[in-house]
Amino acid sequence: MTTVHHQREAGNTPLSMPHYTPAGTRLSNTTRYLCTAAFLVPGFADTVVDTLIGDMRRSVPPSHGFDLDPIVRQCFRVRRRQAAQHAIGTVLLLIAAYLSIVTVLAVAALGALVAFARSATLRELLERLRLPSLRWILAWALALFGGWIVYGLWQLIDEEVPSDYTDTAADAAGDHPWVALAVLLGIAGMLYAFRREDYRIVTAEFAPGAAPRRLRLRDTLIEDRLALIAAAQRGNVVVHHDDPFLGCGRVRQGWSLSLTLRPRTPDGNRPEEPVAIDAVALNQRIKKAIESMRADWLDEGQRVAGLSVRSYVVADGIRDEHDPVLDPVSGMPYTMADDATVDAIVANPQGGLRQYLRVVIPVRGKAIRDQHDDVILGAQALGISVSAFVHVAVEGGMLYAEFIGTVLPPLRPECLLADSLRPEKAASYALGSTLRTAIVDVVAGPLRLAQAADRAIRLRLAMSRSVAASTEFRTHDYGARVSVRDLASDRVPQSYLQKLDGVKYVKLVDRIVGEAIIDFLVEAGVDPLEFRQAVNQITMNNSSLVQVGTVLGGQNNFGGSGNVFTSSGGSAHA
Repeated sequence: MTTVHHQREAGNTPLSMPHYTPAGTRLSNTTRYLCTAAFLVPGFADTVVDTLIGDMRRSVPPSHGFDLDPIVRQCFRVRRRQAAQHAIGTVLLLIAAYLSIVTVLAVAALGALVAFARSATLRELLERLRLPSLRWILAWALALFGGWIVYGLWQLIDEEVPSDYTDTAADAAGDHPWVALAVLLGIAGMLYAFRREDYRIVTAEFAPGAAPRRLRLRDTLIEDRLALIAAAQRGNVVVHHDDPFLGCGRVRQGWSLSLTLRPRTPDGNRPEEPVAIDAVALNQRIKKAIESMRADWLDEGQRVAGLSVRSYVVADGIRDEHDPVLDPVSGMPYTMADDATVDAIVANPQGGLRQYLRVVIPVRGKAIRDQHDDVILGAQALGISVSAFVHVAVEGGMLYAEFIGTVLPPLRPECLLADSLRPEKAASYALGSTLRTAIVDVVAGPLRLAQAADRAIRLRLAMSRSVAASTEFRTHDYGARVSVRDLASDRVPQSYLQKLDGVKYVKLVDRIVGEAIIDFLVEAGVDPLEFRQAVNQITMNNSSLVQVGTVLGGQNNFGGSGNVFTSSGGSAHA
C-alpha cells in the first residue's frame, strides 16, 4: 500500500516522510470495521475529524493493519449526512410547534426524562452511591412521571377554546394537536430512512471483498491535511504527546534490567574494565530471534501467524521551531527513519530519540487440520492484537534492557456488523435502532443542528489557530493524542480466549527476548549470571497480567512477599 523513500536531500535531515498510495482493490478488515464505526459508534466521526484534522501540525500514531485515509473520509461523509438529517428534523419540528406547541412540549418533556434516565451521569452517580439497581427503579418512576405530564398536557389540549379567541395565527398554532403529532411521526420516519441508509451503506460498501470508494472532499485545505496524515501513519517514528505506545493497548507486562558488562573469568574474579559490546548487533540479534517464531522450518501449525518486527522510534511531542525532526515544508514532524538512522539512534542512547523493536501479533488464528490435512476448524480471528516493545542500550559500561507487552482489546461489536448482518435484514435492524432512541431524537434536531454548525465553525478556527500557534511560539506540541483504533475499541478483552491469548503471546515474546540477550552476552564473553537470575525471577513472578517490583541488589521483592532472591549487582524492574 505504501512505498517509502530513504533518499536524503542535500542539507536535509536523515528523517523523511513516507509516500502514500490509496487502497487498491479492497480495504483491510480493520479499515472496514473503523469505517463502520463512523456510522454506528456515537461521537466517533466527530472525534476523528476534530482531532486529526483540527490541528494542522499534530502528528499521528502508526496505523498497523488499517488505513486512516478512507476512515477520515467516511467520517466527513457521516457529518454531512447528520447535518442534513438535523436540518430536516428542525424544519419539521418547527412546523409541528406552529401547529401545536403544547404537543411538542409534551413530547420534549418526555424525551428529556428518558434521556436523563439513560444518561451516563445518572449511571455514574448511582455507581458512586453503590446503588446500580436503583437506576431501573428511577427509570420506571421517570416514565410514569413523564406519562403524567403528557396526560396533563393533553388535557389542556382538549379544553374548549374560548369563543372570543379570534386570532387566526394563534388559533392555527394551538388547535391542531393531531396534525402536529403526525408531523412528529414524520420526523421519526425520516430518522428511520436515514438509519436504514446507514445500515445499507455498512452492509454493502463495507462488506468483505467490496471494492472501496474513495470519496473526494470539496475543501482543498482538508484534502492537503488528509494527505499529510495518510503518509505520516506509515512511518516508524512516533511523535507523542504523553503516551509513546498510543494505539497499542494497555500495558500488561513489563520489566527493565541493568547489568554491568563484566567478563567471564575462570577464577571468579570481577575485573573493573567492562566488555565492549555492540548495541546495534544486539538489537539485530533480538530481532532475528523474534522472527524465528514464524520461521519456515517450523510446522505450519506451530508458526506465529502474522508476526512482524520493525523499528519503533519514540520522540517527545514538544519540539523547537528549528528541530531537525520537523519538516520545514509541511510543518509536521517527520515519521520515517531509514536503517542507518535507526542504527545511529541505537548506538547513541543519550539522544532525544529512543528506539524500540516493536513486535506485532494480530492473533488472527489458524485453521486446525487433521493428519490428512483436512480442515477440522477454520481460522478464527479473536479481534485482539498483541504488541511487545524491546529497547536495549549500552552506556557507561552497562547494559540496559527494557520489555513492555501490551494487548489491544477487540473492536466494539457494532463495528463488526458488516460481517454479521445480512443486507436484507438492514431495514428491520434499522427500525429497532430508531425506535430505541426516537422519543429523544424527534425533538433533538434543533440542538444537534446547532452543535453541528458549531463543530464546523470550530474546525475551521482550530485549523487556522494551530498553524498560527506553531509559528508564533518557539516551541509547539506536535505529539499525537488520539488513536482511531482506540476510539472504537472495547475497554478490555471480553472472552476467556482473548484474555488467554493476550497473556500467552506476551509471555512467548518475553521469553525469547530474554534468551536472545543471554545468548548474545555469553558469546560476547560477558558473565550473564545476574541477568539470567533476574530474568528467571521475573518469569516466575509474572503469573498475572501485570506485576510490579524492583531489583536493586541485595534482597529484592517481585510483586509480593515471599518472592525474594539475592543479587550482588545489577538491577531490574518488573
